[in-house]
Amino acid sequence: MLKPSKIAMLTLATLMAGAPLVTTAYAATDSGKEIVVAKTINISGHAKAVISDVRNARFALFDGQTDAALELVKKSREVLDQAILGYALKVDAAGDYVIPLDRSITLAEGFKPTQELELVINKAGAMAQQGQVDEAVVLMKESGVDLDIHYVLLPVLKTISNLENATKNIKAGQFYEANMNLKAIEVSIAIEDLNVEDVPKQGYALKDIK
Repeated sequence: MLKPSKIAMLTLATLMAGAPLVTTAYAATDSGKEIVVAKTINISGHAKAVISDVRNARFALFDGQTDAALELVKKSREVLDQAILGYALKVDAAGDYVIPLDRSITLAEGFKPTQELELVINKAGAMAQQGQVDEAVVLMKESGVDLDIHYVLLPVLKTISNLENATKNIKAGQFYEANMNLKAIEVSIAIEDLNVEDVPKQGYALKDIK
């Protein structure tokens, strides 16, 4: 029986894990734009930029560079307001909103693919190598490959509140409190499994979230 290519599966697992959290690159986008998701949940590079800036702001506070810390916090809020909300998801009836900043995709535990599905898995691995990660996921799901997909999620309202409080505390000279606000953003990150069918809409204007 044909075995799924070890190289393909390794590449698939690596690429589908998403980019590292510590990236500062992001592109401009319309914060009010609504994105209709048909078959996948988009990952926000902007959210990764926010986390990177939050961490750098904490380092700046430790080093006594309070002006630099304040600028980083302000930058984080601007990115959150102007760009990231194009990726926001409403995850429950209570109105909790999150932003997906990374994901992990693996074969479900105990899943034993048929020979036909092994070919699909190998093809998906090759697609992932070419950067077609979302297409690879769609191919496997539509073909009946059982996947475990977990998302790393940043809560929207808590992040906004903590950024605003950090800004106020830095301006007031309350640097310890500001650091705690920023730390709260990092520890609020959660890992959950989401079904695309349960979150058909991605992208909310800030006024609709508040």
